[in-house]
Amino acid sequence: MVDPAYLNNYTLTFDRNDEPVSAASMIEPRTGWHSIVIVQANDRGAYIFPITIDHENLEIEVRDFHRLKDDTDTYVLCGSRGTGATARAFVAVMRGDYSSMQFIEYPEADKFYSIWADYDPSFIYSFDGFFACGTKGTAGVIASIDDATLQLRALHRTDENWEYHKVIFKKDELAGRFRFVVSGRDPEYTRIG
Repeated sequence: MVDPAYLNNYTLTFDRNDEPVSAASMIEPRTGWHSIVIVQANDRGAYIFPITIDHENLEIEVRDFHRLKDDTDTYVLCGSRGTGATARAFVAVMRGDYSSMQFIEYPEADKFYSIWADYDPSFIYSFDGFFACGTKGTAGVIASIDDATLQLRALHRTDENWEYHKVIFKKDELAGRFRFVVSGRDPEYTRIG
């Protein structure tokens, strides 16, 4: 059992049985390691994934979490690891039975707040990959990530101070087009868009 006092939780999704599953971060009280924690609803269990890269025990923050809607039983999540000069965005992919997690950091971004991962094979213009948005310093970033390797394909960085907080996909099958919409704000809280 995971003590809720240690959890830092911003996001949840639903498993294949439409039961809520939460992705959180915590300091594991026995070891002191920063970890990603998956908590199933109704006390069905919790899974702890300590994240230790090069033996660095850096703070972790999970910001977005989705179960893929394709035929795989797979989850994708994003967030940040480290703070200040050590901050790096991450994306992780996890098997639906919570047995393993692939975790990749991106020094090109400090934090990913949101990830789009709802690939729809029925849409005529479907494509593979994930899209994440967040920050790098005071700039906003939007990243394209290969869904098979988790390698960064492309990254756009704003020229002005900005934070991107949410990325969504809108499809218009009648018009035969699709678009990504990204929202955010400036760090001074004077503009949103």
